Amino acid sequence: MSKNDWQNLKALGVVFSLGTTIAAGIVVGYFLGDFIDGKLGTSPWFTFILLVVGVGAAFKSAYDAMFPEKKGGD
Repeated sequence: MSKNDWQNLKALGVVFSLGTTIAAGIVVGYFLGDFIDGKLGTSPWFTFILLVVGVGAAFKSAYDAMFPEKKGGD
């Protein structure tokens, strides 16, 4: 494989990782909220709240992956 092929595979891995991160945060937030609502009978409050938290956490995680902080002095 050429160097360009490896760069394309690396870029594809980053895109797949970001998509998976976003989807996982949203899905976990939804199902955890739905589970809590089922136990407490408070539907749809916890589902909505944890879905919003999941979306926020997913995009924060994606942002951190796309723009990592510089380590060190500068």
